[in-house]
Amino acid sequence: MHFGLIGYPLNNTFSKNYFEGIFSNRNLHGYTYRNFPLQDLSVLRRLIADEHLSGLNVTLPHKINVMQYMDDLDPSAEKTGAVNCIKVSGKTLIGYNTDVYGFYQSLLPMLQSWHQRALILGNGGAARAVKVALHQAGISWHTVTRQDISQNPTGEYLSYEELNEASVRSHQILINTTPLGMFPNTSGLPHFPYPFITDKHVAIDLIYLPEKTRFLEQAEQYGARIKNGLHMLHMQADRSWEVWNE
Repeated sequence: MHFGLIGYPLNNTFSKNYFEGIFSNRNLHGYTYRNFPLQDLSVLRRLIADEHLSGLNVTLPHKINVMQYMDDLDPSAEKTGAVNCIKVSGKTLIGYNTDVYGFYQSLLPMLQSWHQRALILGNGGAARAVKVALHQAGISWHTVTRQDISQNPTGEYLSYEELNEASVRSHQILINTTPLGMFPNTSGLPHFPYPFITDKHVAIDLIYLPEKTRFLEQAEQYGARIKNGLHMLHMQADRSWEVWNE
């Protein structure tokens, strides 16, 4: 059976190495996993047919746009509005979101009783999965974005310029879902008032390369407990494997 990862560009090899490890450990001969740097999603079905693929993972920048190519959506993808896992059933493409499961499992060990509210930095496909997971955990949030928030009827959105001591101190979970700081551009850093962070905060970065981003370094400097995205990545990959084998 053949599986793979689509996205563009593909600068990391986590998924390939991880799934090849699964195949090796379980003596699954004839199983393969390949990276497919895909810019144009219109060739998705041809790729699946030509490569005889049984499943795909989806990464940046396709998690939202790939939904239009699905024949069916699992509730996890419907709730999230993003797909990061595709199951191929005959000629039917079914979209799932295993990021929700991955982030939820990564978040739970970090939580204390006072962790009730979160600031989510970024508003892309990964942020959508984070919001669903936070809802499952009973945690409220505000989304911090550089986008125009003049139309903000629900009050969900904050601009980076609006962040101050009160808003940071009242949100004890800080989550970076942006690519700022990701290898190879490791100098990237979200514009955030870091000195207002305390030892009551947890800071989570969905990036795992480098192991400690500048965002996490800054948060740790001011006392926060920190965690990168590697645990989430493992959990979402394990859930993808379950989906493909259901």
